[in-house]
Amino acid sequence: MLQDALKEFKKRTPKSRKIYAKALQVMPGGVSHNIRTWNLPSVGAYPIHIKAAKGCHIWDVDDNEYVDHWIGHMAAILGHNPEPVVKALEEQLTSVGGTHWGIVNEKQLILAEHVISMVPSVEMIRFCCSGTEATMYATRLARGYTGKRIIIKSLGGWHGYNPLLNWYHNKPFEEKNESMGQLTDFSKYVKAVPFGDTEKTIKVIRRNKEDLAGAVFEVKMTKIHEKDHDKTVQYLRAVKEELQAHDALLIMDEVITGFRLSPGGAQEYFKVDGDLSTYGKILGGGMHVGAIGGREEIMRLVDPLDWQAEKKHKSDVVWIGGGTFSANPMSMIAGIKTMEILKRSKSIYERLAQRGEEIRSGLRKIFNELGLKIVVLGIQSSFNPDLELLNEESKMEWVLRLLNSGIYGHRPYGYLSSVHSRKDVQKNLIAVESIVENMENELKVALKQ
Repeated sequence: MLQDALKEFKKRTPKSRKIYAKALQVMPGGVSHNIRTWNLPSVGAYPIHIKAAKGCHIWDVDDNEYVDHWIGHMAAILGHNPEPVVKALEEQLTSVGGTHWGIVNEKQLILAEHVISMVPSVEMIRFCCSGTEATMYATRLARGYTGKRIIIKSLGGWHGYNPLLNWYHNKPFEEKNESMGQLTDFSKYVKAVPFGDTEKTIKVIRRNKEDLAGAVFEVKMTKIHEKDHDKTVQYLRAVKEELQAHDALLIMDEVITGFRLSPGGAQEYFKVDGDLSTYGKILGGGMHVGAIGGREEIMRLVDPLDWQAEKKHKSDVVWIGGGTFSANPMSMIAGIKTMEILKRSKSIYERLAQRGEEIRSGLRKIFNELGLKIVVLGIQSSFNPDLELLNEESKMEWVLRLLNSGIYGHRPYGYLSSVHSRKDVQKNLIAVESIVENMENELKVALKQ
């Protein structure tokens, strides 16, 4: 029962409860990122507050230890505080000096060269401060390059809270603002398609071809099955071919998939090249970062030199500011070290895939043995026991029981780092086995079994 799980949760986390009560007084929702409540307050709980992290483990203020499958919004592919990255940051702080310069430096060049060497479709790159900025700039650049206005995205696609793409994200998918303060007029320039449905996507492309600037897609790792690989390859290739036929661009949102699915991200994994690509998370090696890269002829529109020399009008340049903290030395150094490790140790991806398969197959075994028809999704380093048929109360009971068992994830699903061990995977599976035993009756009712 939910109340049993909630009672245990509160007993384990009294300090988190007090901190959250105070946070509610000074921050709307008590958080600085909406997702971090995990909807726990809806059932009388609250987010746990973390005080320390190491490897793939985190500790809350009540000294409870968790295996971390959220892993820094999926950014910490090497785990928390990887030694080479920490040492490089310490050197910058103690020997070199400066957390932020706001001046060009060689470190941005080195990181740019790493990305270009790992992702063939990226010929030039610009750094900014977040993935949200990167997708906003990519949209502007696609419109500037093509001279057209419409952007296609997937239903439910998330590209950050920028006003250009914040449409069709939450259900129900309708042409209505996702947010107060968002101009409804912008919606006519954004069209949505079901990702993976080639026929419907091509129809929308052709229907809007006269004013189509491009399409932006993120392959959602936790929403597809391993068996969907070839189908996804075929879909992306068909979409790219159709876009090319109408002089429109393919934007690959690699904020999550970049350097996680493979050294070359989703584009390498699914054998497709984007005209533009956006990055964040892993690229920063644990520090804040964003980036947009792509074909040179497109990226050259960002070049401010001719405008500065008064050879171009301001409206002939696609403006990408980057932000005060763009290419700051701490982010560049952490990114450089992370890219060096990922390029040098490609066995990391084999280990990530192996651990991912272990946890997905383990979950399937648990559900099959109890006769529960729960589909397990996820590819490579991700996993997702699909609980969409459960009501919100049952979902939250699942989450609370995971937390009580020392498992922290993106609600029921999650991601892996290179330092997750078999022991960590087994702890997760043991927790899930206990959960389904406790919730067996209500699960069967929800699943109509």
